[in-house]
Amino acid sequence: MTKLFNILNKECNFLNDEDYRLLISEYYEIMRKYIEE
Repeated sequence: MTKLFNILNKECNFLNDEDYRLLISEYYEIMRKYIEE
């Protein structure tokens, strides 16, 4: 999961799109909660 997030994070930096970055951050938080349960 961390590896996936790192890949997405690199794409965020490449795109430099704040909305997209926020979306990925929210998605990551949801996935992390899902995995912990």
